[in-house]
Amino acid sequence: MTFQEFLAKLGAWASTTGMKLLLAVVVLILSFMLINWFAKKIGGRAEKQIGEGKLDKTLYKSISYIVRIVAKVLVVVALIGYLGFDTSGFAAILTSLGVGIGLAVNGTLSNFAGGILLLITRPFTDDDFIEACGYSGTVEDILICNTK
Repeated sequence: MTFQEFLAKLGAWASTTGMKLLLAVVVLILSFMLINWFAKKIGGRAEKQIGEGKLDKTLYKSISYIVRIVAKVLVVVALIGYLGFDTSGFAAILTSLGVGIGLAVNGTLSNFAGGILLLITRPFTDDDFIEACGYSGTVEDILICNTK
């Protein structure tokens, strides 16, 4: 292959695949920035409602984190599809991975479900003094998998 042929192939690649790849990277960066910006905007409004007692801080933090991660994963999967890769195989891999992780962390999943129930039912909140299973103390933070 001569240098002229190489330049011709490089030009053809850059005009098709290269531009698609560049556009995908730009969209990825802008999408992540937009997701983070929306999270901060909503967070500012949520802080006001948390201060007024209308919204639970722990529930907001947990849901906000999950929504941001899901939105970013959806952007990545959409861009993978845009680049021409088959995303059905990706979905099958994610499903298999989810089943495998679910079986591996069976006990942890019950703790996770318990954490979700604590966040939804809110039997206690931050700074409450509680006694459970022979232990007592002040609640510092309620997370999905554990409570401090």
